[in-house]
Amino acid sequence: MIEDFRGAIGAVAEAAENQPSQLRAAVSAVFQLADRVPADTRIEGLAALTGTLRAHQRTAGVAADIALLCGALVESGVPAGPAGMEVMSQLAEYGKMAGVFLDAWQKSGDDAPPHPGAVSDASEERVTPALEHLAPLATTGWWVSHRYGLAAKTMLGDSGVRAALSADPRMLGELIVIAARLRPHVEEYGEIAELLHMAEAAPVPVPGAPPLPAEPWGEAQAYQHDFVPPPVPDHGAPGQAVQEPAPAAVQVPPPAPWGEPVGPSARSASAGATPPGAVHMDPLPAGVSDSSGWGPSWKD
Repeated sequence: MIEDFRGAIGAVAEAAENQPSQLRAAVSAVFQLADRVPADTRIEGLAALTGTLRAHQRTAGVAADIALLCGALVESGVPAGPAGMEVMSQLAEYGKMAGVFLDAWQKSGDDAPPHPGAVSDASEERVTPALEHLAPLATTGWWVSHRYGLAAKTMLGDSGVRAALSADPRMLGELIVIAARLRPHVEEYGEIAELLHMAEAAPVPVPGAPPLPAEPWGEAQAYQHDFVPPPVPDHGAPGQAVQEPAPAAVQVPPPAPWGEPVGPSARSASAGATPPGAVHMDPLPAGVSDSSGWGPSWKD
């Protein structure tokens, strides 16, 4: 059974990389085998899934389903380990996008937004006048917000994850804002907000003080979560070519390659071209909403 479980974990990585249409079947196999193997085997499997989750963070649907699977393994009683902070780091990205979608939706009418799992072409079209080329990105963030919420709620039940967030006040602050924004519309974010405030109240080590007890999985890793939005085009008059805005006193540098940190100068240079609610939101690569054949439901 242990070898079957390890094989199922490997099948998740294979499906995520080469056959996204088979991912949910692979995830289901891990679910079914998880309670039949020892805890140390589940810990080993979670560590492998963390690498897969990190490798596919830019493929929204794939990453969201793997995040859910990681949460299920933590629910089975194993420590969250680095998987917990990886889920929270990705929520910090996609949650900002979801907030941008929500702002645009509410400004375009008085009705409630669709459930994240029920977005459609019409949902994206509605926010396009306000967001233009950011609309697919923002709609994708809303689409995965429920799954990331489920995973994050589980991870935040782990004291090691809360301690790691307490030591990273910037990410913690971002997540608190995201949870407050989404909780009226996605139920899980109410409990997430409460757990984040628990992390906020947790003691933080100070210089010269004895270190806090280490979690069994070691020190929290450093995760990049600084985001730079693309410039927003000027609408212009009908029939005229679209012109990109150019700040008078600042030259906007080209976007950093994916996976590389973006420096403060790049963030400050592009800040003037950010639509409301999109500050520090890093664009995903073109085609993220249907990359690798794994697109949102409205792209199928």
